[in-house]
Order: sequence, then structure tokens, then C-alpha cells
Amino acid sequence: MREMKTAYGPSTITPATEAQIVYADDQGYAAWGLSDCFGVGDGGYVQQGSYPVAMPDPPETEPGLVTAHASGLALITPYSPQAIANLENLSSSFSCAYDADYGFRDSVMADKESADYGLCSDRFSALAQEWLFLALVNYRTGFIWENFYRDEGVRQAHLEMYGYYESYLSYLQP
Repeated sequence: MREMKTAYGPSTITPATEAQIVYADDQGYAAWGLSDCFGVGDGGYVQQGSYPVAMPDPPETEPGLVTAHASGLALITPYSPQAIANLENLSSSFSCAYDADYGFRDSVMADKESADYGLCSDRFSALAQEWLFLALVNYRTGFIWENFYRDEGVRQAHLEMYGYYESYLSYLQP
């Protein structure tokens, strides 16, 4: 597993992932992963998100609608085991969520109280599939971070932002 250890990860992505998991659990959803996606069936594009603690009302357009790519994006956080478990849960608990030829459908309704519970989007998002593929490759090998930090401009920007630069390996946890 490759985990991002720069200041950016612990201050942004990690708390957002934790909020996703806690929020879905608090709501009783069968899976987590609120993010913009297409609705179930041939539904249109839906803007989704779990709310920060300070917001009184969650900004869910369709409560309980989750997307697998949110788990993929969480693979660079300390919650990567939960992300893998969530992807496995989506593919095993919802028969329509994963297609062996095309990958994960864009969304699944995980709100057990919804009339649409267990229904999936008819769509496959190429962008979401790319996020998942790259996240899984990086999770296994560190490929993305390795190549990212090969660029002198990236290394220089990191040096300017944080006052030091070490090999990209210092930012990854094996």
C-alpha cells in the first residue's frame, strides 16, 4: 500500500475520507462514497457530497447515492483498507454495481430506506474508471507518485512549499 504523507493528504483528503465513512455509517447506508455521479437507471448528473461538521444540512441531491470512484480516491489515505473493503462490498452486495467487461457502474443507491435501494446507474463513466484504475495501480506499486516526483518542477515546488525535498519514497508508506 502507498499512502500519501505530505501535508496535503492529512489536512484534506484524509479528513474528507473519514467524513465520508462516518456520514454513511450515521445515515445507515450500505456503502460509502458520496461524489458527483449519474443517478440510477438513466438518471442525470447528480451533485453529491457529505457535509463538513459545521454544515447543518447535508448537500445530498439524492441521499444514499454512492459512487465507487470515491473509494478509489481514498486509496492514498490511511483509510485505504476501508476503501478496498468498500469496493469489495459494492461489487459483492449489489449485483448490478460491477460489470466484468466495463468495471463499476457510475452509481448505486445504498440508502436502505430508499425505494431505489440496490439499483445502479445504467452508465459507466470513463473518467471514474480511469480514477479507479490509476488509484489501484498506485495503491499496489506507487507508480503515480514515483512518476510525479521524477519531474524537476514538482520537486522544486515541493522544496519551495515545504522547505525540504527528499526522494518521493519518503512521501510513501510501504
